[in-house]
Amino acid sequence: MRDRIVGASVLLSMVIAMPIFSVPVQAAWQPSKPVEFVVPWAAGGGSDIIARTVAAIAGEEKLAPVPLVVVNKVGGGAMIGLTYVLGKKGDPHTLSFVAWTNLVYPIMEKLPFRLTDLTPVARYLNDEQLYYVQWNSPYKSIRDVVNAAKRTPGTIKVAGCVVGCEDYMTNLLFEDAAAIKTNYIPFRGGGDIMREILGGHVDVAILNPSEAVAQQEAKKIRPLAVASRKRLSGMPDVPTFTEAGVPGYDASVWWGLVAPAKTPKDIVARLSSEALKALEDEG
Repeated sequence: MRDRIVGASVLLSMVIAMPIFSVPVQAAWQPSKPVEFVVPWAAGGGSDIIARTVAAIAGEEKLAPVPLVVVNKVGGGAMIGLTYVLGKKGDPHTLSFVAWTNLVYPIMEKLPFRLTDLTPVARYLNDEQLYYVQWNSPYKSIRDVVNAAKRTPGTIKVAGCVVGCEDYMTNLLFEDAAAIKTNYIPFRGGGDIMREILGGHVDVAILNPSEAVAQQEAKKIRPLAVASRKRLSGMPDVPTFTEAGVPGYDASVWWGLVAPAKTPKDIVARLSSEALKALEDEG
């Protein structure tokens, strides 16, 4: 199963490199009721923060004539939320926030849906994952974590989101690249993960910058490395995994929007246009 999951993640990384989320010309369709923006993860996590920020901008800038209502439908590694959207076939008033790892599920497991059962709307952004430790942790670098995991396999406690999510895949690829075994402990979302690392219940937490910035500025946690090919412009002192001694490792995560199957193309065009406007205003 491990090889199958790693293989699936590599395959999806190749697929998402293609422009699957295009930006069509804006159409004339107008929503007739509030649009549900489904976040299939718990409140307080990075995806939830981004979704609520985009929804707020859409309202403030009057990008749509109706509200964009964020709804958290949590569980099953995002499958509860995505299953809800799958049941809204043809309904343009339902959108879901997704990460590339959500699209791995139909590959790694036998599930009652296919990728074509979801309609791509917009690819939003790359959201880099970082490995954090408590401020006073004995681990000063990601190499320290690797060395400890090699000495005592399975003892380094790593907090992330549920099995199959982006944190899980990030850590799986890390284990594969570094030839180590950690003790991955899944939680419902970023808020729960932060509680665990602050409480000293785990050794390492996988978080994105939006989830961690407040506690990092308060000097309660600190980043060891970023799981991408390049350093983050806003965190230039944080090395990549390759720079920190895990060569070739890259687990960048992209986020996007999907609509139910059979959503008309002209409506997808309008949704895509408005979604990307909101993102431009955020930037």
